[in-house]
Amino acid sequence: MDGPSASDGDQGRAVDAGRRADIQGLRGLAVLCVVMFHTGLAPSGGFLGVDVFFVISGFVVTRRLAGAADADGTIDLGDFYRRRIRRLLPALAVMTVVTTAATALLLSPFGPQQRAYRTGGAATLFMANVELYRTTGYFDSSAALNPFLHTWSLSLEEQVFLVLPLIMAAGLWLGHRRWGWRSSTVGLVALTSMASLTVAIAMTAGEDWWVEAPARLAFLAMPTRLWEFGAGVLLALTPATARARRWCSPLGMVCLTVIVVALVTVSSVDRHPGPWTVLVVVATAALIRSGSNGGPAAALLSARPLVFLGDVSYGWYLWHWPALVFCAVLAPDRPLLAWIVALSSLLPGWASHRYLERPIVTGAWWTPKRTWALAATCVLVPLGLLFGADRLSHSGWGLDEPLGWYDYPPSQGTSCHIINRESPGSPVDEPCRFGPQDAEGTVMIVGDELANGVTPAVIDAAAARGLATVQRTRAGCPFLVGVTPDGYPECRQWQREVLEQIEQERPELVVVASQANRYVSSASPSGVADQFGSVGIGSIDVSQWEQGLADALASLEQFSSGIIVVDPIPDFGDSFPRDRVSIVRPTVSVPELERKHVESRLAGIQSITESVAASRNEVEVIDPVPLLCGRQECRAVNGTGWSYLGPINLTTTGAGRVRGELDLAINRLLGR
Repeated sequence: MDGPSASDGDQGRAVDAGRRADIQGLRGLAVLCVVMFHTGLAPSGGFLGVDVFFVISGFVVTRRLAGAADADGTIDLGDFYRRRIRRLLPALAVMTVVTTAATALLLSPFGPQQRAYRTGGAATLFMANVELYRTTGYFDSSAALNPFLHTWSLSLEEQVFLVLPLIMAAGLWLGHRRWGWRSSTVGLVALTSMASLTVAIAMTAGEDWWVEAPARLAFLAMPTRLWEFGAGVLLALTPATARARRWCSPLGMVCLTVIVVALVTVSSVDRHPGPWTVLVVVATAALIRSGSNGGPAAALLSARPLVFLGDVSYGWYLWHWPALVFCAVLAPDRPLLAWIVALSSLLPGWASHRYLERPIVTGAWWTPKRTWALAATCVLVPLGLLFGADRLSHSGWGLDEPLGWYDYPPSQGTSCHIINRESPGSPVDEPCRFGPQDAEGTVMIVGDELANGVTPAVIDAAAARGLATVQRTRAGCPFLVGVTPDGYPECRQWQREVLEQIEQERPELVVVASQANRYVSSASPSGVADQFGSVGIGSIDVSQWEQGLADALASLEQFSSGIIVVDPIPDFGDSFPRDRVSIVRPTVSVPELERKHVESRLAGIQSITESVAASRNEVEVIDPVPLLCGRQECRAVNGTGWSYLGPINLTTTGAGRVRGELDLAINRLLGR
């Protein structure tokens, strides 16, 4: 995410000569919304602030390049890239060095540190978006403790600015030969942007592509975001007509309203880039156009607090996310504290702007050789530190990780349990059949992470009756019919595939297990609405859940002799310590929940399950809460063994605690 006046020119007074207060204020509004979104408070669509930045960056960069092209008839690519180096790399390098050291102290060396160091190394080379696509999505819970997550937008932007000057240079060449250079460049950028937008929308539509997780790729990849910068480029190259200027003042307020509505309406479960993205990008471009002629919108955006935030936006953006990550590690589930920390990160953001960005950008002593030496220093020093920290982190820094965390179900690491819910398909490379080779029949288990955790108990219970177990589970996808978490249509395809396999397999029993509290919306209009809580996997309305479960059981009855539904287990959320063991907190704390709180939270979904099951024949319901909890509390450790791998992931030991109830349910259904 580019910062204030990063592209307005950097030759002393020239920085302020082309400066527009309303654009700086729009930067300030955008970064404020992003920071608020990251605190988890509001607004739900705050991440769209990044899209506002992309349009602004395309506009201000092109405006300066166009001025040089008009004056000299050429574009000095070397000069352009050297300015980008001085503008961005020093501040990024300082943040990277400090964050790397803090990561070694505060994050767990059993996974989170390694993810952070890989992302930090990629960010130093402006490839963080590529690294995140390979490993996780921007909205995934697994990315929440990556202090370099936010650098994806910086990387994407610099990738764009490797390409944009070349497109303009091509426009100049074509313009000299036949057309005016602006017309040539507008044509090239318009064609490129249309292709970029078309591919982006198609990839987020849930269709099959030849790549894994096409929606994630559309969000993170430069080619599918190029059109947003292109909107700013076209704006800078096409002057407003006299008729258009008359509409600028009322248009500005309309566009500002559209942006604000989008910021508070859109949520992370909506596909992005999508229709809302297009609306925000168009509104941002029109708002910038209207601001050139003043008006009430420009006056609002020119307010000094917003302009100040715009001035320090690059530094604040760099520092706010690492601060929030380390706050979440040290004090999870403290939203008010997170907001205080986010505001406090304004201080290093301001210091970065005051003592790094402006002195280096406006300094007259930067010869080409010195600039390239600065670039080498800002890349090699952080890379060396990141590499060394990563090597040391593999030793665990001398910390002991509980061996119980590796008590994995047998399907761990296989395609029997699909861990990427964004994958366009769900190919199963393994037979996913466990138990006796000469089995007389099968039991199928379907569902999400909960089903994967329960699988060891199902395998043992089925094998005791001479039955094999077939597993088809997928993270983030509950087994319903016709109902999927918002934003994940791939789950629907997986549900169809599982039903087709059940129809072919004709199992004796089907076990259905889904961690319902992770999907059912807390905003659902029902008397039990406050007993549900969505954590970002995607919301499903209570009535939708009930209907989807009823349809699923009705479908399964046609192909099996009985059905067992496993209710949700206690959910430890952010209190689970797996990612919070560190040098400063070396002792593994055992998370504990009050049983009455767990039962109250899950009572709503349990009542729905009981109601749906009572209306069908040959359906048994198992409540794991009494099996995993004591009289007063629910703990992740029972006796000396860990029952949990993660917040909602059972170990084989934990699954064993459900085995007895499974045996009884199978006996009742099969009469054995």
